[in-house]
Amino acid sequence: MLPVLLLAVSAALPAQVTGSNSGEVAHIDGPRTKNVPYTLTRTAIIVQTLANGAAITRRFTVKSAHNSEGRTYSETHLTTPIDLVHYTVFDPVTRRNINWDNHTKIASVTHMQAPEVDAARQPQAGRAPRQVTRKDLGFRAIAGIEARGTRTTAIIPASEVGNDQPLTIVQEKWISAQYNISMYVQCGRF
Repeated sequence: MLPVLLLAVSAALPAQVTGSNSGEVAHIDGPRTKNVPYTLTRTAIIVQTLANGAAITRRFTVKSAHNSEGRTYSETHLTTPIDLVHYTVFDPVTRRNINWDNHTKIASVTHMQAPEVDAARQPQAGRAPRQVTRKDLGFRAIAGIEARGTRTTAIIPASEVGNDQPLTIVQEKWISAQYNISMYVQCGRF
């Protein structure tokens, strides 16, 4: 099991994220409304419990900003045996994504094509459709901010992603209507 606790603070906008043994770290975005500038700082503590009961604890901080044209900047500070800082700049206007880190100091620039329909998301012949259900969890206050919750359950049929049995993925997400940001996200594979 890999629990992840993520606290985000930007002008009293706290948020949390919890993950499971999926090996993936969920993340929190800024406001989902286009053309809304913001800055956001998130700190995560990842505690991985090993089979023998020992725990590995890691910490990272992400600082991000978004301008009114959709450009984003983020820097991720990872506390590991070496302190690593990874930087990303995304510019949807020029369709460029730039990445670099403080150790190599080599930037990678990716030029993206115009958006097209994502073939990977389209149902493919011979594949069983995924079963997806959504449940409204109502409202609750998180750090004094009202948020609406939704639980999404998806069942991935056997052999679709190399799985020998059907795989169930459950995500619980609480979104602030006032700030339009994720306040709490919990993901898990079963």
